[in-house]
Order: sequence, then structure tokens, then C-alpha cells
Amino acid sequence: MAFSGPTIVEKIQLICARRSINDQKRLVIKSISRSSNGEILVVNHPDLPTCTTKTCLFYYQKKRNSLRAIECEQIKYLNGFLGYKFPTKIFDLIIRQSQRVSTPNNSSVVFCIQGKSRIFHGKIDDISSNGAKFLVNISSIVTKNTIIENLTMSLFYRSKYIEEMNIHIPQAKVTWLEGDETTTNTLGVQFLLKGKDYDQLSSYLDLRSIEDSNKDRSINS
Repeated sequence: MAFSGPTIVEKIQLICARRSINDQKRLVIKSISRSSNGEILVVNHPDLPTCTTKTCLFYYQKKRNSLRAIECEQIKYLNGFLGYKFPTKIFDLIIRQSQRVSTPNNSSVVFCIQGKSRIFHGKIDDISSNGAKFLVNISSIVTKNTIIENLTMSLFYRSKYIEEMNIHIPQAKVTWLEGDETTTNTLGVQFLLKGKDYDQLSSYLDLRSIEDSNKDRSINS
């Protein structure tokens, strides 16, 4: 459903999903103008003048509302501002207490076992705010409740326009495992994290949930 210009300009600021979690800035919407392409959303974008992305995902959150997103097509460069084709849909994200999402495009993890020096490499199959499922070849010395340390996760998105997120987690605990008599192929882990680490992971989960949302359904702002 279409939404009105004044609602966007007066009540929200946008965050560009392409920017690093440590470099996110709220974008000021200057105005809505008209052209031969229809209505244009004019945004003061911090990546100017190097931003060449044709489609950009913005997200925002109003007080007491869930996270929402709009996807805009860039069509003009206007005197230090970027012009985006006016969006006609808002995608609503319902955040669960422990949302779980798949991790596309070869998302990976590197870690070691507590008290050991060997480094293990694996793939991340899915992830939530509490833990993840890793696909990794590891010896049978790993058991339930084993502590793994110094996890570095490279988390990708489905969209090629959003930069991957690298998250460091000091410790995690193995909660379940699968494999044969000599090798474990799958680990279920529980994260032991808080503060900034948790905020980074929450940001990734929010954006991945937006990507997986049913984009055929739109809502009023």
C-alpha cells in the first residue's frame, strides 16, 4: 500500500543497510520532489559521491513499533543528495524473542577449543541471538558442554548490496553434536555474549529477517 510523503519526511530517519554496523548513520530526508520518473525521495547520503548502488535497502523503527524497511531504486544525483524512486511498500519485521535465520552465501566461522591451540574452520548453517549451528569437521574430543573460544563469524546476506558483517564472540558452549565415531560434522552452540557483541548480532538478525519477509505483503506506515 502506498504511503504519504509527509509521514516519511516528518516522522522517521533512515539507516542504510549497506553500511558497517560500526559506521551506521541516520540519513536525513531533505524532501520529496517530482520529476519525469514520478515522485523522488531526496536523501542526504553519507556515501556521496562514491555511492553507485542502484538499489538500496533502508530500515527504521518508530517508537513502540517493530523494525521496518523500504527498498528504493536510485535514479538521480541532485546537488549533493541522492534521489530515490519513491517506494510504494513498507516491509514489516516481527522480531521474535529468539529469531533464527539461515546464513547464506558461505557464511563461515573460525574458533578454537578452550585450552587447545588448534584452529578450526567451518560453515554456519543458521544462527539466532542465542546460538548457531556450525558445519565443521572436528575430532571426537568435543562433547556436550565443551567450551569453544575466540569465535570469528563472517556473516553474509542474500542481497549483494549489503556488506558482510564480521562478529567476534569470546566464548560459546556446545549444546548438541552429530557425527560418526571419529568425526563430528555438526555442532549446536550457545553463545556466551553481551553488550556490543549482542548488539552486532541483533543487527544482523534484523536485516536477514527483513530479507526473508514476505515482500508481497505491505502495510501502512
